[in-house]
Amino acid sequence: MRLLRVVLSVIILAMCGVSGLVAQPPVDSAGKKIAQQRQCRAWLRSALESRKQGKPADALLALDSVLLCDEKNPDAYYLKSQLLTQTVDTTGAIAVLRMGVASAPLSARIRLYLARLLMARNELAEAASLVDAVLVFKPHEGEALYLRGLLDMRSGDEQAALDHFEQALKYGLESHAR
Repeated sequence: MRLLRVVLSVIILAMCGVSGLVAQPPVDSAGKKIAQQRQCRAWLRSALESRKQGKPADALLALDSVLLCDEKNPDAYYLKSQLLTQTVDTTGAIAVLRMGVASAPLSARIRLYLARLLMARNELAEAASLVDAVLVFKPHEGEALYLRGLLDMRSGDEQAALDHFEQALKYGLESHAR
């Protein structure tokens, strides 16, 4: 399986134009970029379809392909971390999410999912930092306010927790309270 993944990665790199392994007709840089974007979207759709069909290994391979072509794709990081979490690889999911935060620093979804996983592992300082960063650029983000309330409760600050829970409800938390 590992050899197959390496071979497919080399093929993908060649298709993305990352290496000169495959001769390609000359294409202007704008045309090449458009072709890469189309291929990345196709791989993302393939990953979603594989996930829907219950084929996590195929979905992970497609998401790796997306990230080879577009290393800043927040959807690919998020979906890959979800798949890893579902296959009980929380450590892998956290590593992927950390890469996602570095590549897409304004993605609240990536930061908040990482914060949830870190909270489950009792890594509260890093989780709080992630949640607080989201609240800096999205002060009315319901899920971030909810998670901040949970962190406040864990630190023993019940009044701050209540305030954050009230704000979360005010700004639309209903779908996030699990």
